[in-house]
Amino acid sequence: MTNPTPPEAAERLTALLRQWARIAPVITIALPCTVLAGWTFGIESLMRIVPGLVAMNPVTALTFIVLGAGLATLRQRAAARTCAVLAGLTGALVLLRYASGWDLGIDTALFPETAAKNLMAPTTAGNFVLVSIALWLAAADGAAALRAQPFAIGAGVVSLVALTGYAYGIERLYRPSKFIAMAVHTAGVFLIFSSGLLSLRPDAGLMLRLTSRRAGGAMLRRFFPVVIAVPFLFGWLIVSVHRTGEIDTPFAVTVFAIAIVVFLAAMLWRGARLLDREDQQRTDVEGQLREAHVDLEKTVRQRTAELQQTVGGIREELEILAAAGREILALSSGLATSASATAMSVSATTATVEEVRQGAQLAAENARRVAASARQAVGISTAGAAAARATAEDAAGMRAKMLSIGERMAQLNECNHAIGEIVAVVDELAEQSNLLAVNAAIEAAAAREQGQGFAVVAQEMRYLSDQSRQATRQVRGILTDIQRAGDAAAATTGQATQTVEAAATQAARAGEAILGLENRVGEAARMAAEIAATSAQQLTGMNHVGVAMDQIKAASAEHASAAHRLETAARDLNALGLRLKELAERHQA
Repeated sequence: MTNPTPPEAAERLTALLRQWARIAPVITIALPCTVLAGWTFGIESLMRIVPGLVAMNPVTALTFIVLGAGLATLRQRAAARTCAVLAGLTGALVLLRYASGWDLGIDTALFPETAAKNLMAPTTAGNFVLVSIALWLAAADGAAALRAQPFAIGAGVVSLVALTGYAYGIERLYRPSKFIAMAVHTAGVFLIFSSGLLSLRPDAGLMLRLTSRRAGGAMLRRFFPVVIAVPFLFGWLIVSVHRTGEIDTPFAVTVFAIAIVVFLAAMLWRGARLLDREDQQRTDVEGQLREAHVDLEKTVRQRTAELQQTVGGIREELEILAAAGREILALSSGLATSASATAMSVSATTATVEEVRQGAQLAAENARRVAASARQAVGISTAGAAAARATAEDAAGMRAKMLSIGERMAQLNECNHAIGEIVAVVDELAEQSNLLAVNAAIEAAAAREQGQGFAVVAQEMRYLSDQSRQATRQVRGILTDIQRAGDAAAATTGQATQTVEAAATQAARAGEAILGLENRVGEAARMAAEIAATSAQQLTGMNHVGVAMDQIKAASAEHASAAHRLETAARDLNALGLRLKELAERHQA
């Protein structure tokens, strides 16, 4: 497998650093959460990680969670800076306690009884201040965010020193003076958080040297991990041997110095060899370029001679091309003029056809209206004929009824005469009853007391006869009025009969006239329908003609446009031929 080129290695490292910038906040939050769980449930292994070492303070764990949340929400500037202020304030208050003795109990707030023996270390508080400043600056825009990198590197160096002290077993490196030591996992979380902050902008600021695509970046990527790891391992090995008592301190320091000198010399030697190899490669490439340049000059001279010969032949061909271009230009100009005239004629014809089509459409519409009116007239005439026939039939029926009424009136007059005779008889009977009542009264008076009952009857008979005479006179008056009214009604009935006969005659004549009108209107309706159908066919034909003319117009317009484009192309071709001819003459000269 071949080694990647510097640009490829730089891109891979940049991608890894960006990915680590997303992972670091998660670890910064997860590990302190585990420590808080250990404090909550009293699990020593979670609080100390390694038995016998210093436990992480619970407020320290909570502050790490706040910092991790700020790093995860860095794009939300207000939230990130709020987290930075909280963490920085916590570290500053703890440093104030170490500096002045003014204790607010900030690092014993969560577990006052158990955390009192495991306070926050001054190095931890100082690192909180550094990373809080770095987080605040990282939330800025543009180049201002790059100012966070020195503070992140400072916190990382402090954490690395503490981790080195734990690795070498040198207490002074992780426990300054008489104060409490920084926990090993606290130093680890600081280192993870600082590297996550640095990885936010791997292609700018101090990190640009590490991810550069140039030779300096490539050399730094090759030697930086080795330069850090190898001296660390040498120091650990020498310190371990020194503790066994086999070597004393001066000898251990001397061995370490010699080892470092040898290591650095080896690194320099390798760097020089790499630089020499790259310089040799560059020299070889330059020699190849010079040889290629000489070959290119020879090739150019040969190609120039060949090109001059070719240009001579091209010049002759260009003469022919120029003549053909002039001829094509003349033809295309004439074609464009003809196409423009044709397009104008077609446009005028299309406009005329459109006017004719509109006239045909108007005529067809009028024909449809006339046909509709004719159909309505046919319906009206048919209804009129039916009404005339019904009128004639009604007149005949009315005449028969009037004749029947006349006969009834005659019979009524006869009944009136009969009633009059009856009334006369009743009147005569009333007179006789009256005479009879008078005689009865006379007889009753002669009989005196024996005839009193008979006198009463006679009196009643006389009263009834008076009423009969009055009723008879009333009936005779009513009969007289009835006879007069009957005579008048008979006369009126005769006149009405004559009028009905005349109306029946006129209705019959009107019916014959309406029937004749119906026939003529029917013929007119058929003619109007034929005219409407013919107009519709004419309109359809004109529509087809209009569509055809539109197509012809579009085709002529395209033809004219193509002719103009052809004319333009011919001009361009002619101009190109002239320019090529000039270039050929200039090059040949």
